Amino acid sequence: MKSGDRRNKGIRRNSFLFCSAALRPCPPSQSSRTEGEVPFEAALADLPEPPIYQKIFEKALHLNQLGMNPNRIAVHLGVDRTTVTRALRCIRSH
Repeated sequence: MKSGDRRNKGIRRNSFLFCSAALRPCPPSQSSRTEGEVPFEAALADLPEPPIYQKIFEKALHLNQLGMNPNRIAVHLGVDRTTVTRALRCIRSH
């Protein structure tokens, strides 16, 4: 394809927007938009309950600050030790 052919088949010509098929101005419904200008919609679904470690993180943090280790916190809250560790790790990462 020669450079002259590329100019005639391009989308922009003399700063006007042209339809590539017929080289005529596009109707307003086919205006050129960047991704930031394109409307975006998303349906929000009912989210499941948060994980257990997110539910207990405040209590686990409080008990940890009182000096309890993750094993004793787990027994006190009735959850697994790994859940307590995950909750404490999540808190410290933020």
